[in-house]
Amino acid sequence: MKFTVSSADFQHGLAKISGVVPSKSTLPILENILFDLKKNSLRAVATDLEVSVSIIIDVKGTEDGTVTIPARRLLDTLRSLPDVQLVVSVDQASHKVKLITETGEYTIMGESSDEFPAVPQFKADHQNQIDISLLKKIIGATAFAVSTDELRPAMTGMLLQLSEKALRAVATIGGSTWSTSVFPSSEQKAYLLPVKASVRKAEGLVEGKLVDLTLKIRRAG
Repeated sequence: MKFTVSSADFQHGLAKISGVVPSKSTLPILENILFDLKKNSLRAVATDLEVSVSIIIDVKGTEDGTVTIPARRLLDTLRSLPDVQLVVSVDQASHKVKLITETGEYTIMGESSDEFPAVPQFKADHQNQIDISLLKKIIGATAFAVSTDELRPAMTGMLLQLSEKALRAVATIGGSTWSTSVFPSSEQKAYLLPVKASVRKAEGLVEGKLVDLTLKIRRAG
């Protein structure tokens, strides 16, 4: 596996998903970021098993491949570099990762991508475009009221109610309920949205743009 990328672009891309990486985990592979290179498209994935985030980084690919790299060590190395052209080379047998610049070479031991949890794929039950500012407003107005009691999992999420009148977000804790409403929807459905995933995703979004709000019902069992 080998590719060339701007160190600044690489760091900027990874910063969008690094917040999902747990600092300590009973499953050490979760402290890594998964990289999958196909031609000039580098897919980077991070997960803590509850929240999964992936991005695509444009690179100049030389040799396709996959590897997982410890997130903290990789980001610390990138932060120490100026904005330079960076060659990333991975030995697929030993999983040794080399970061090569004109002035130096850095080595990080990676791990096999086979150990990294598969990120679930889904087909949307509902999709609608929403302004990112409004999405952040919905989450900010209700997320603080979500319960942290893991013995009552239904209370640890945010209820999204779709109707012809509005998209309404509801959260409840301690007998009190908070809600906010925005644009109308052509459907009438309700979804329980994990608040942890919502907050983390919203933090990485740029205001002033539209984003696809895609929802899928996951049934227990």
